[in-house]
Amino acid sequence: MLFSLTSMYVMAQNDGQKPYGYLYAHVSGHGHWTAFAMATDGIHFHDLLCGDAVLPEEVTMHNANRGTVHDVYVCRRHDVNGYVMVTEYEDGTRVVRTSPDLVGWEIAVDEDPDSYMAPSEFRESDVPGMFKPRQTVEGVHGPGPGSFLCINEEEYTRLQVWSDSMESEHLAPNVLNPVFPGLYADPEALYSRKTGKFYIYPTTDGSYQWHNYDFHCFSSEDFRTWTDEGVILDLRNLDWGKEYAWAPCIIEKPVYKGQKISGYKYYYYFVANKSVGVAVADNPEGPFNDALGHPLLSQQDIKSPNQVIDPDVFQDPKTGKYYLYWGNSYLWMAELADDMVSLVPDTMHELIPRSRIGEYHYLEGTYVFERNGLYYFMWSENITRSPNYKVRYLISDSPTDFIRNGKPAEVEELPVIELDPSKQIFGTGHNAVIRMPDSDDWFIVYHRFTRPEGIKMGLSGGYNREICIDPMEFNPDGTIKPVHPSL
Repeated sequence: MLFSLTSMYVMAQNDGQKPYGYLYAHVSGHGHWTAFAMATDGIHFHDLLCGDAVLPEEVTMHNANRGTVHDVYVCRRHDVNGYVMVTEYEDGTRVVRTSPDLVGWEIAVDEDPDSYMAPSEFRESDVPGMFKPRQTVEGVHGPGPGSFLCINEEEYTRLQVWSDSMESEHLAPNVLNPVFPGLYADPEALYSRKTGKFYIYPTTDGSYQWHNYDFHCFSSEDFRTWTDEGVILDLRNLDWGKEYAWAPCIIEKPVYKGQKISGYKYYYYFVANKSVGVAVADNPEGPFNDALGHPLLSQQDIKSPNQVIDPDVFQDPKTGKYYLYWGNSYLWMAELADDMVSLVPDTMHELIPRSRIGEYHYLEGTYVFERNGLYYFMWSENITRSPNYKVRYLISDSPTDFIRNGKPAEVEELPVIELDPSKQIFGTGHNAVIRMPDSDDWFIVYHRFTRPEGIKMGLSGGYNREICIDPMEFNPDGTIKPVHPSL
């Protein structure tokens, strides 16, 4: 074996100059052939050619059952004039190829493959965080045995331009997703009984480090064609929170006159300056007005273990009570008072302590709904900048506690939705769900890295996202069938 990442930590080779990024040459998950991936930080990699073969002849070999790639090692020539790739195939054959630019490769018939046996370890003292086993290489389709090479900016740019120029040959186009153009994230979804329309309320994305300040609303009569209703709330008009406009949620509450519904109010819970506020409107598309002039919930006031973000509002159909959930690396909840802008005293409590988020695969983005008498708690695992941001869930018999059949409820084993590198879909998380009126047809509304550019942005992909919708189905026992994110 030339070089395996399975059982060791890997350090990148270098030619002595400070690296701009890293080339990961590896066996691809698409098939047993050589693939390339790159990252500027040595952690957040993305495929070149969408994970397809760098060497077209290996596809022919694979299809003809003439052997598949078992390992691959790329390095600079000793005179730093070009590059060498040593490939080991499953039959034990080793082939040496050379390249002047890391793009075009030719078999070097006069080279001895055994002279390029890879060392067990490459050292790069400038990048101590680059020591990653292959199982944790994110953003790569089926990372397998391979090697890392430190590359400079010119090399990085050259490879990216080459890959982008051939992208149409390797990447299937978007078809149904995203559901509307633009950079948005953290969607909330609503069907309004007042208007008979569907609504999506997202975070406005695309701002560095999420320094955004306005909220939009999108409406649809058919759940396919969406109209931007414009800005429904602008934090710059608030007295207490001017930025970090994140992750809203909304609920439609009927107003009664006697026993009859005379109208509706819309309560919109939103994040500003990492605290939760509440705004009110008479229509689902707003305009919304700040109801309190100060946060409903702030970390300082409630002494929470972390920032107070990602609210979710839910009405229990069994009792008619309204609840608010929130948290980031912890999950708290409380019952809402009848005015919907205050909490019922002594109802605030903890569902997931910060010390147990690993056990629950929890980080943020809670969403709660009820179906057939069961309560589904959904949330996102991993940070939103991770390509492996995904939706997890738990089923409970109660909206205020994790209990199932008299025992503590446990997180279901299979995620609801997660990345699909074969489609170059990454960062699928922070969801809402919506049920079609008078039916048991459900859909998950979520965001992903903007495709295909988001995965190439490294950490910046976490604030360059887009809104998607896919059907969500249930098994007979009530568990959710894994959703395969669609194009």
